[in-house]
Amino acid sequence: MKKPNNCNIRRELRALLGYGRLTPFHGLNYVRSYEAAQPQDNSTGNHWSSTENSANNSWNVNFGSGNSNNNNKYNTNVVRPAVAHPTKAWLRLRASLQVAYEDCCRGKTSSQQCQDYMPIANEDLDLLTTELMEGTYQPSTSTCFLVRFPKLREVFAAAFRDRIIHHWICMRLVPHFEALNEEIGNVTHNCRVGFGTKSAVEGVYQAIKDVTFDYGIDAFLFRGDLVGFFMSLPQRRMRDQLIEFAQSQYHGDFKNLLLWLIDVVVMHRPELNCVFNSDPKDWAGLAHNKSLFRTGKGRGAPIGNLTTQLFANFYMADFDAYMMDRIKELRAKGIRCAYHRFVDDFILICSDKKALRWLIKAAEIKIKAMEVTMHKDKRYIQPTSHGTMFVGSYLKNGRIYLSNRTAGRFFDKVTQIANYMQTPANQITSADLEHILATLNSYLGFCKNRQTYNLRCQIMQPLVYSKEFRRYFSITRNLTKVTLKKRYRTIIK
Repeated sequence: MKKPNNCNIRRELRALLGYGRLTPFHGLNYVRSYEAAQPQDNSTGNHWSSTENSANNSWNVNFGSGNSNNNNKYNTNVVRPAVAHPTKAWLRLRASLQVAYEDCCRGKTSSQQCQDYMPIANEDLDLLTTELMEGTYQPSTSTCFLVRFPKLREVFAAAFRDRIIHHWICMRLVPHFEALNEEIGNVTHNCRVGFGTKSAVEGVYQAIKDVTFDYGIDAFLFRGDLVGFFMSLPQRRMRDQLIEFAQSQYHGDFKNLLLWLIDVVVMHRPELNCVFNSDPKDWAGLAHNKSLFRTGKGRGAPIGNLTTQLFANFYMADFDAYMMDRIKELRAKGIRCAYHRFVDDFILICSDKKALRWLIKAAEIKIKAMEVTMHKDKRYIQPTSHGTMFVGSYLKNGRIYLSNRTAGRFFDKVTQIANYMQTPANQITSADLEHILATLNSYLGFCKNRQTYNLRCQIMQPLVYSKEFRRYFSITRNLTKVTLKKRYRTIIK
């Protein structure tokens, strides 16, 4: 008799479970009817599938305990198929993973990773659910590569199934993170809905106006920056704070699973299990404190993961709360001051120079206690009247300009797009059109609220006068938005 292969096993399990697609058999503890499945002449309570899993083993369901496993079949047990059904908890978890999967796909359906995962999504989500229920889930192999703009950075792209787990975690924690940020005073502007670089610049600009009475008097400001922020994050400390926070704030389904996954994700070391998508020689130009391969065990979080951005922002919320408490102490003494942060860049504004130095000292003490480091070469105090750079903008009295570096990146992108539009029409892809639309509107939206009209005219000129570009896109007269022409919109859908 020919030995069945694994495909036959999967086919039989589909039939046994009564599903159009495979629901993992292993670890499912309920059957349609215990009484109907139990033979009258068997006292062991163990039942075997009729298909071999290996030479000596078959899938086994123990009706005495409800457990299923894989044991030696050569004993007194009865060999007969059993119909297993998932538990209610399994179904709830599977439904929640489906929501996380759909959230993970949003805006990414044109990406290769998403398209590769879609055909196997149902079966793999079933398998992922069982792995989570049994506590056997482990992150898969990541892809490591370098990006050059705006500066050389090491990025880890998690496997798509791991990204679903990241979204599942964040969907449960983000509402509580948001409540924490609102309680502190909305002084952080990254990784939050309705916030971003625009709100960060406007927040700092308004704070300067408040402290200086609309630039009526001079005040002083300090810009701080953390060294190798993501690569220097202490994993155990961050994990412990996250678990403590989730333990006290989250009261929904699968709380223990959430706590366990926080530990798995934070302590995961993707650099030990990754494939490279960049030339290894390129790492020679990367600073030691910018790579997970050099930070050592217990340090760092991979740039590229959703959880990294949100968990790092949560970790810095402790610093935000500490600084706002110091700000309140000074305000109680009649000293006008303010604080804002975007990722690892923060700014302190104070009407009194001595009080500002006290704030800087307090910030240094807190940052040291958090096991991260402030840049020694990027700390200086200057009058607000001199203007200041913050997240890609230059703030001065009555006006906000685009920074030279941001303008340079914008120009480079437009040049790349203009060159691409020379491609024959039959080679232009929907994914590229979508990317061009998103890129241009991102830069134009950033420029819109700054004194940049002449700059926009200069940078966008290669596209404004390009017949090839105009074939697909329209541009508003004031150069604030690009739209895809109606007859080409179906390409992107």
